Amino acid sequence: MKFDIKVIVFCVITIALIWVSDAALDYFFFNANDFWNLLIKDAPVHLLYFLIFGSIVLAYARSQEKRTKELKELDFKYQTVISKTNDWEFWKNDKGGYHYISPAFERVTGYLVEDLMKNPSLIKKIIHPDDLERVMNHLDDELKNTLEISDLEFKIVTQNNEVKNIKHICQPVYDKRGNFKGIRGSNVEIIKSATDSDETLFNKLLLEAYAVSTSDGLAVVNNKREVIVLNKRFSELWNLPTNLLNIKSETELIDFILDKIDDPDSIKDRLMDVNEDSSSSSKGTLTLKNGKNVDLITLPLKNSKGEYYGRLWCFREETYNILVV
Repeated sequence: MKFDIKVIVFCVITIALIWVSDAALDYFFFNANDFWNLLIKDAPVHLLYFLIFGSIVLAYARSQEKRTKELKELDFKYQTVISKTNDWEFWKNDKGGYHYISPAFERVTGYLVEDLMKNPSLIKKIIHPDDLERVMNHLDDELKNTLEISDLEFKIVTQNNEVKNIKHICQPVYDKRGNFKGIRGSNVEIIKSATDSDETLFNKLLLEAYAVSTSDGLAVVNNKREVIVLNKRFSELWNLPTNLLNIKSETELIDFILDKIDDPDSIKDRLMDVNEDSSSSSKGTLTLKNGKNVDLITLPLKNSKGEYYGRLWCFREETYNILVV
């Protein structure tokens, strides 16, 4: 209500100034006889102007207010999801600086987020000397845009001189025109124990998968091609019917996806090849029958020995990319 009153006051003042200016021009430059009669004579016309102009301005202002509110709500949701993760999330720009570093960076390294934001070269101090050259080469390759989805394990030294093991997962970020906009990734602290079983290792890999897919539709399959995780965003994005909420087969999952795609033949062979080849990764954009575009990323989940434990399927609606580009 207060917003509408401000818009109406603005329109009244604007039309009043135009009304008085018109009368003044007629009075001083066109030798009109009576200034006040001119105001009264022009009143109906300017009242009409006010109604038309006010309606247009009010409608536009309301639409902008609604759009601003929606963006704020979307930004709040995004910031809530990304800032509450337990892992060190980041987005680097194409120059090597940082657009964003999650608060978990402080818990993992002991340094302040502001320290790394202001001085990106601090990363050289954080990385363990034994792994420094290998990691810096990887980071250089990231900025050269020569990598797709990639991962790396290395050690860091915290501010308190504690050595920690880190699992690094990253991928490039592009805008709608395909221009490289930096690197989005996650650094996950690896906590190893002598009693780690295959199941425990796989659960860790699942947590790593969640770390890079918090705002995406996510599906995870195990090494038996069984679907073991479908998150809520996946169900929303694909409008998954109730009878398929407990879908178990990876092949059945792919068939369901293909049925939603506008031109399934264009992507079917690639999806099937990925399904058969446990070592392959793939990315692309899918156009759905409802007109939406969805970015697809799929990659294998492996342990440090390269043993295959499952596969991650990530789906992101293009409207979500706007938030991070």
